[in-house]
Amino acid sequence: MNFALLTSINYLAVAVSTIIYFLLGSLWFSTLFGTMWAQELAQHNVIIKEPTAGDMMFKSLLTLITNFVTCLALACLISLTGISGIFSGFTFGLLSAVGVAATTLATTFVWESRSIKLFLLDIGYPMLGIIVSSVIFALWQ
Repeated sequence: MNFALLTSINYLAVAVSTIIYFLLGSLWFSTLFGTMWAQELAQHNVIIKEPTAGDMMFKSLLTLITNFVTCLALACLISLTGISGIFSGFTFGLLSAVGVAATTLATTFVWESRSIKLFLLDIGYPMLGIIVSSVIFALWQ
């Protein structure tokens, strides 16, 4: 691995992007689509119980860590490719979101026989987070 790449990353952009990604998820699965998502999960016999304060803190921390890893990887890829500008960042993000995230999750949904509605609810947040993060990195290098 080229560790010099890690020194060329704008870590402030990674931190900001991580927080934005996390906040998008918080809004996505609560205010925006929380009720619809829970109803769709229930149709597949998945019930998410109300987490305790400790569970919520642990799950939020793990989510924040995974958001950070995603953002750091995107920042590295954008740095390696030399992408800059809003359109290029959007295109890169869309290709990454559809070509990697959506297709990976789609395979799981196919084998679990889950609905397209649940798939769209579950993949919408990471797709949006990847696209927004990619635009941030393409603009803020």
